[in-house]
Amino acid sequence: MTDQSVYQKFLIQKLDIDQAFVDEWNSSRDPGQFSLQHTYKAFAQIKNAKNAATDITEWSPYQKPGKDDISGIFVEVSQLNTYRLAFEGVEKYLGMMDYLENRLPEDENECHVKLKEVWGRAKECYTLPDMQIWMKSPNKSLVPPKKPTAAKP
Repeated sequence: MTDQSVYQKFLIQKLDIDQAFVDEWNSSRDPGQFSLQHTYKAFAQIKNAKNAATDITEWSPYQKPGKDDISGIFVEVSQLNTYRLAFEGVEKYLGMMDYLENRLPEDENECHVKLKEVWGRAKECYTLPDMQIWMKSPNKSLVPPKKPTAAKP
Protein backbone atom coordinates (compact mmCIF):
# COMPACT_ATOMS: atom_id res chain seq x y z
CA MET A 1 0.00 0.00 0.00
CA THR A 2 1.47 3.35 -0.90
CA ASP A 3 -1.22 5.96 -1.53
CA GLN A 4 -3.83 6.55 1.14
CA SER A 5 -7.35 7.22 0.05
CA VAL A 6 -9.42 9.95 1.68
CA TYR A 7 -11.36 7.17 3.41
CA GLN A 8 -8.16 5.59 4.78
CA LYS A 9 -7.02 8.98 6.08
CA PHE A 10 -10.42 9.34 7.76
CA LEU A 11 -10.04 5.90 9.38
CA ILE A 12 -6.51 6.67 10.58
CA GLN A 13 -7.74 9.81 12.31
CA LYS A 14 -11.03 8.36 13.60
CA LEU A 15 -9.37 5.22 15.01
CA ASP A 16 -6.33 7.04 16.41
CA ILE A 17 -3.86 5.03 14.34
CA ASP A 18 -0.27 6.27 14.50
CA GLN A 19 0.02 8.23 11.23
CA ALA A 20 3.84 8.42 11.42
CA PHE A 21 4.02 4.64 11.74
CA VAL A 22 1.64 4.18 8.80
CA ASP A 23 3.74 6.57 6.70
CA GLU A 24 6.94 4.72 7.59
CA TRP A 25 5.33 1.35 6.87
CA ASN A 26 3.88 2.46 3.56
CA SER A 27 7.08 4.15 2.42
CA SER A 28 8.62 0.72 1.94
CA ARG A 29 7.97 -1.31 -1.17
CA ASP A 30 8.92 -4.41 0.87
CA PRO A 31 7.38 -4.64 4.35
CA GLY A 32 9.45 -7.82 4.74
CA GLN A 33 12.44 -5.56 5.34
CA PHE A 34 11.07 -4.67 8.77
CA SER A 35 12.02 -6.49 11.95
CA LEU A 36 9.65 -8.98 13.51
CA GLN A 37 8.93 -6.43 16.26
CA HIS A 38 8.03 -3.79 13.66
CA THR A 39 5.79 -6.25 11.83
CA TYR A 40 4.09 -7.13 15.12
CA LYS A 41 3.50 -3.42 15.76
CA ALA A 42 1.63 -3.20 12.43
CA PHE A 43 -0.43 -6.27 13.35
CA ALA A 44 -1.19 -4.80 16.79
CA GLN A 45 -2.20 -1.45 15.23
CA ILE A 46 -4.63 -3.26 12.94
CA LYS A 47 -6.06 -5.34 15.78
CA ASN A 48 -6.42 -2.34 18.12
CA ALA A 49 -8.07 -0.26 15.40
CA LYS A 50 -10.54 -3.04 14.62
CA ASN A 51 -11.40 -3.30 18.32
CA ALA A 52 -11.83 0.48 18.55
CA ALA A 53 -14.09 0.45 15.49
CA THR A 54 -16.60 -1.79 17.25
CA ASP A 55 -17.14 0.89 19.93
CA ILE A 56 -17.74 3.77 17.51
CA THR A 57 -21.33 4.43 16.49
CA GLU A 58 -20.93 7.64 14.44
CA TRP A 59 -19.10 7.19 11.12
CA SER A 60 -20.38 10.24 9.25
CA PRO A 61 -19.69 11.04 6.45
CA TYR A 62 -18.77 7.39 5.76
CA GLN A 63 -20.14 3.97 6.59
CA LYS A 64 -18.67 1.73 9.27
CA PRO A 65 -15.52 0.09 7.87
CA GLY A 66 -15.69 -3.43 6.50
CA LYS A 67 -13.40 -6.18 7.77
CA ASP A 68 -10.63 -5.39 5.27
CA ASP A 69 -10.83 -1.58 5.27
CA ILE A 70 -8.71 -1.12 8.40
CA SER A 71 -6.10 -3.75 7.58
CA GLY A 72 -5.93 -2.30 4.06
CA ILE A 73 -4.25 0.78 5.53
CA PHE A 74 -1.20 -1.42 6.11
CA VAL A 75 -1.36 -4.61 4.07
CA GLU A 76 -3.24 -6.68 1.54
CA VAL A 77 -5.58 -9.35 2.90
CA SER A 78 -3.19 -12.20 2.03
CA GLN A 79 -0.39 -10.54 3.99
CA LEU A 80 -2.68 -9.98 6.97
CA ASN A 81 -3.46 -13.69 6.99
CA THR A 82 0.29 -14.38 7.21
CA TYR A 83 0.55 -12.01 10.18
CA ARG A 84 -2.49 -13.58 11.81
CA LEU A 85 -0.89 -17.03 11.58
CA ALA A 86 2.27 -15.65 13.15
CA PHE A 87 0.81 -13.49 15.92
CA GLU A 88 -2.75 -14.52 16.81
CA GLY A 89 -2.86 -15.58 20.47
CA VAL A 90 0.69 -14.48 21.28
CA GLU A 91 -0.59 -12.15 24.03
CA LYS A 92 -0.75 -15.16 26.35
CA TYR A 93 3.02 -15.54 26.27
CA LEU A 94 4.52 -12.79 28.39
CA GLY A 95 8.15 -13.46 27.44
CA MET A 96 7.37 -13.35 23.74
CA MET A 97 5.38 -10.14 24.23
CA ASP A 98 8.45 -8.62 25.91
CA TYR A 99 10.43 -9.52 22.80
CA LEU A 100 7.81 -8.34 20.28
CA GLU A 101 7.25 -5.05 22.10
CA ASN A 102 11.00 -4.58 22.45
CA ARG A 103 11.04 -4.71 26.26
CA LEU A 104 14.31 -6.60 26.53
CA PRO A 105 17.18 -6.00 28.96
CA GLU A 106 19.67 -3.40 27.77
CA ASP A 107 22.62 -5.49 28.93
CA GLU A 108 23.77 -7.61 25.97
CA ASN A 109 24.38 -10.76 28.05
CA GLU A 110 21.03 -10.48 29.84
CA CYS A 111 19.33 -9.88 26.49
CA HIS A 112 20.98 -12.99 25.01
CA VAL A 113 19.76 -15.07 27.98
CA LYS A 114 16.23 -13.66 27.64
CA LEU A 115 16.14 -14.42 23.90
CA LYS A 116 17.26 -17.96 24.55
CA GLU A 117 14.55 -18.30 27.22
CA VAL A 118 11.85 -17.03 24.89
CA TRP A 119 12.87 -18.66 21.60
CA GLY A 120 14.67 -21.74 22.89
CA ARG A 121 17.76 -20.48 21.06
CA ALA A 122 19.37 -17.12 20.51
CA LYS A 123 20.08 -15.75 17.09
CA GLU A 124 20.66 -12.33 15.61
CA CYS A 125 17.38 -11.91 13.74
CA TYR A 126 14.02 -13.68 14.00
CA THR A 127 11.59 -13.79 11.08
CA LEU A 128 7.89 -14.37 10.45
CA PRO A 129 8.57 -18.04 9.64
CA ASP A 130 10.41 -18.33 12.99
CA MET A 131 7.36 -16.88 14.71
CA GLN A 132 4.97 -19.20 12.89
CA ILE A 133 7.06 -22.21 13.91
CA TRP A 134 7.20 -20.96 17.51
CA MET A 135 3.41 -20.46 17.64
CA LYS A 136 2.78 -24.00 16.33
CA SER A 137 5.28 -25.58 18.68
CA PRO A 138 3.78 -27.54 21.58
CA ASN A 139 7.02 -26.95 23.52
CA LYS A 140 7.17 -23.19 23.71
CA SER A 141 10.05 -21.94 25.79
CA LEU A 142 7.71 -19.98 28.02
CA VAL A 143 4.34 -21.39 28.95
CA PRO A 144 1.31 -19.16 29.27
CA PRO A 145 0.80 -17.66 32.72
CA LYS A 146 -1.26 -19.76 35.09
CA LYS A 147 -4.87 -18.78 35.59
CA PRO A 148 -5.41 -17.19 38.99
CA THR A 149 -6.85 -19.55 41.53
CA ALA A 150 -9.56 -18.58 43.94
CA ALA A 151 -8.34 -17.62 47.40
CA LYS A 152 -8.87 -20.28 50.02
CA PRO A 153 -11.19 -19.26 52.88
